[in-house]
Amino acid sequence: MGEPLKILFLTTTDDQAATFLRSWFYRLSAQEAEVSLATTVAYFRDELEEAGAQVLDLSFSPRPNLTSDLASMIDLVYLIGRLRPDVVHTHSVRAGFLGRLAAWLCAVPVVIHTVRSLPSNGTAWAMEWLAARWCHHLVAVSEQDFEQVARRLAPRRKLSLIRDGISRHDFAPREGSRERVRKKLGLEESEPLVGLVVEPGTRILESLQERRPEVHLGYLGLTRPDPDEPRVHHLPWGRSGPDVLASLDVFVLTSAHRELHPLLLGIMQLGKPVVSLVPTEVIRPGVDGLVCAESELDETVEFLLTHPEEAARLGAAARERVESVYDDSDSKSRLWSLYHNLWSRHRSQSE
Repeated sequence: MGEPLKILFLTTTDDQAATFLRSWFYRLSAQEAEVSLATTVAYFRDELEEAGAQVLDLSFSPRPNLTSDLASMIDLVYLIGRLRPDVVHTHSVRAGFLGRLAAWLCAVPVVIHTVRSLPSNGTAWAMEWLAARWCHHLVAVSEQDFEQVARRLAPRRKLSLIRDGISRHDFAPREGSRERVRKKLGLEESEPLVGLVVEPGTRILESLQERRPEVHLGYLGLTRPDPDEPRVHHLPWGRSGPDVLASLDVFVLTSAHRELHPLLLGIMQLGKPVVSLVPTEVIRPGVDGLVCAESELDETVEFLLTHPEEAARLGAAARERVESVYDDSDSKSRLWSLYHNLWSRHRSQSE
């Protein structure tokens, strides 16, 4: 095929890359692509480098800040000029905006952005519309997002719908992991563990814990709970991530951000029942998960904890849905084809 494709990925933080890019890095390395990742490195350098990516620490401000954004832009332009990638693929809001601008300024042959969260106001939509002019293609991970992007950001010929996929190996826990994790947390088998991903300071399920003192909460990822609360635990996300998921009894989805799709798929693949506070196309209410309002959350979670047969039914249906609909090989093959089609188009236009 000639020289290997050189691909530079940009995300705002390394936990984002660890969640939805790590398995893709493994696949790209097997294809002999040269993979680099520029991101704010905090916790996951080893995991991402093990997957085959050259990890470059580049600070991105999570919110607009003229001084830090200008510094990031200068670093990006220098980095792109040094690496000379064939493809720049951006993810997340800040890295997506600054990365597309830097790639456009550096005349990168192929620039792709994956839309993982839709703008929340008119100003944000205007910035995304502008940034869409700086890239060659946009990827949506849900049908709902695809339609919104098609209406407001770019013509359909510039868009692809490529859902997040998952393989059996992405979230495979080690044998005996549930018992090991729960023992480390000091939990008896009779004490349920409910997993959540929430913003720091968010307080939910407190009234359930008051009614049922045996219930423990596990905050996944980087959220740090109150260290003085013995029934609230921090469940770090890293090499032991699948082991942590295996220790859960119920998972609560609190956000509509598509960045959480791979994590949600991994939890469903393990057969864990899911309660969502937001509508999502991944979960069919009452079939392979439950959707409820926050005011109903305590009652819904308590129902699953006290009706293990219903929790098992939902978990089994969730596993079946992930394996039948969210196939990793299909999504990754389509993304690989997109890279090469855009790269081939560039080369033919340059000749």
